[in-house]
Amino acid sequence: MKLDACVALANGQFRPVVDDRALAHCRPDDYITQMAKESCAHLASTNDEKLAPFAIEAYTLGGKKTRDASQELYARMRQEVEDQWGVDTSEWSQSVGVLQCRSAPYHHDPFNPDVAYINWYVDGPAATFELNGKPTVLEPGSIVVFDPFCPHALYYGKTYDFDATPASTANPPTSLFVTLEVPLADVAYLLNIQTMPKPNAPLMTSQGGVDPISGKWLEDKEYMSSAHETLHA
Repeated sequence: MKLDACVALANGQFRPVVDDRALAHCRPDDYITQMAKESCAHLASTNDEKLAPFAIEAYTLGGKKTRDASQELYARMRQEVEDQWGVDTSEWSQSVGVLQCRSAPYHHDPFNPDVAYINWYVDGPAATFELNGKPTVLEPGSIVVFDPFCPHALYYGKTYDFDATPASTANPPTSLFVTLEVPLADVAYLLNIQTMPKPNAPLMTSQGGVDPISGKWLEDKEYMSSAHETLHA
């Protein structure tokens, strides 16, 4: 799919939204996986509802009961990023999170254009992570760096085929990730991102969104299909 969009940065510059990604692999030690599972289970216990198919739950670690896990997981993941790509992480925030989902329909995370996401897949079956129609197979140990503004999805079949109508009866497996939000400037070279003084494509703003059926980003809030409304009914 053609992705023709850019975003405004805090410094007054602009950057393109990109569907490139950087990929590495490091199988997590058993204690890392267990620590991530326990942290996620503890934080999820505050939610009375079970994780639904096609739902995503993300938690930031660091509270009283997850402080030790937060420090350990951050240190381990930071070391992997330095080892795999030689990125200078000395000025990074020590914030780390865990994320679990049972597949994820196409969406984007248009919250901060100055950050990139780094997700470490620590537990679950082989899954396909798709960025704007470009699939990448992930297995436990996969570490992926990507632009959160780019439409993305996670699924377990051979092709992306989201239908909201039977979503409530589907039974996909669960995938667990350790996640970082990092300064985009530190990893921009991995994603082939260059800033520019003026936008060269439509601006991606809060007025638009991603259709979960097609995976396309559209510029206005009428992008939602009737299937999306069914999903949230």
